[in-house]
Amino acid sequence: MIGVEFANKKGDAEYCNYVSSIYGEHKTCVTNIAIKKSNLDLCNNIPLDVRRFDCYNEVALKSEDKLTYSQLADCENLQEKPINLKLYCYKSYASIFEDPAYCDKLGMGTKAAECYRDLSVKTNNADLCKKAGEYTEECNKELSS
Repeated sequence: MIGVEFANKKGDAEYCNYVSSIYGEHKTCVTNIAIKKSNLDLCNNIPLDVRRFDCYNEVALKSEDKLTYSQLADCENLQEKPINLKLYCYKSYASIFEDPAYCDKLGMGTKAAECYRDLSVKTNNADLCKKAGEYTEECNKELSS
């Protein structure tokens, strides 16, 4: 079995196909190479949706190449069961792009409120606290401290 270090040293995601998928080693291997090459397309080689999405996020967050962001997965096409990746996707994108429009897509529930609170604190934008629902008071306190 080829190790993650060997595949990373070679810088070729093809070697990741020989890395065990136990404990997410295959995902780690592909993600490391995708980050190194700023190539989100490599994440498509990860079969499990949640791990593939993690790869997209890690590459987007660590890449200097802003063009990479336009290649990210469409949240609408992600699975909702057993894990609601769609919610996770919108919250992540709101943070990556610092754009409340992604929080808007979460509706009016707790996840949307959490999204607005987190984004408000990250961007130091008190206006977003008004949309944080049950977290409005907590949001305002975090910004004022």
